[in-house]
Amino acid sequence: MALSYEYLTGVYTQVPVESFLLTDRLGKVKEYSPIPSVKIRIDKSGMSVATLGKLGDPARPVNVSPNVSEVSYTPPEIFEYYVVTEDDVFNIVNPKIISVTSEKDVVSNIEYVAAKVAAELKNRVTRRIELMFAQILSEGKITYSDGNRSLTYDFGITATDYTLTDTTNVASDLIDMADEMRRNGANPDLIIITPNVEKAMLSNNQIQQWANKNGFGLLRTNIKVYKTARQTFNIDGLPADIFVYVGGYADDSGDFKYYIPFDESGGTGKIILVDSSFFRLAYGALVNYKINPDGRPIRGEAVVWEDVTNNGASKAIFVQSRPLPYVASSAAVKILNVTIS
Repeated sequence: MALSYEYLTGVYTQVPVESFLLTDRLGKVKEYSPIPSVKIRIDKSGMSVATLGKLGDPARPVNVSPNVSEVSYTPPEIFEYYVVTEDDVFNIVNPKIISVTSEKDVVSNIEYVAAKVAAELKNRVTRRIELMFAQILSEGKITYSDGNRSLTYDFGITATDYTLTDTTNVASDLIDMADEMRRNGANPDLIIITPNVEKAMLSNNQIQQWANKNGFGLLRTNIKVYKTARQTFNIDGLPADIFVYVGGYADDSGDFKYYIPFDESGGTGKIILVDSSFFRLAYGALVNYKINPDGRPIRGEAVVWEDVTNNGASKAIFVQSRPLPYVASSAAVKILNVTIS
């Protein structure tokens, strides 16, 4: 029984996936390009104010022409497959079936296996997208290298060094940094910190003193939790959600890596101020002649299809996607490389 690409793509689209903070907060606005490349449109608003005059004065000409620029990127491509064999069909049994006794049961197993494969393929894609968002926030660019391929998408964000001690006025500093971002047209609504930075901040003198002032409300405990992050205290005067990012993934060698790297011994970490309104998750269009023999581009998050392999003894389920998370302005991210001492 052949499963159509519409069915498999539909299963892929509807299957629930792991919940990730960055994709959830920064990937809300999705763009689907009609061509393989993605155009990033940057619209810089002016800061001029209207002139004043007296009654009867003539109108004055002003320049309010749009300040718009466009940059075109070719997104990276995720193109993977899993080979389904006879063993998969009969050993990964649909839990709704007690035993395989009919052709109908076999068909049900095939659909169940396809759904399980599509779910794990989607989780892999979702983790990669989360990692790309994390790289933008921690490095200012997306990078990838596996020894054969090397990719870089640089968004022009430069990190700043910051030393955090018990006597650092860290709350005041963050408020000042947020104000500086506002002067440059951004309004930070999210702050990411690494676990070691949270620990150092909770022992910081200014944080402790302000938190102990009854009614001042510097710290408000929050408990919103993602699989990769948990919300921690907020700071009055800094209207941004603060999350401790603790999540990790397995690299190609199976080794555990943090999405946002930090020194577990406590020496270095990150504080990242973010205006999420500048972020997008774009997808380049796909051309696949197996699916559309006329070459008509396919717009969307991914395409999933199957192909018979090994002279009919197995079939491969493919996923193909061209995601590109991006930030439209370098002013929307402030990265602090924190040294804890």
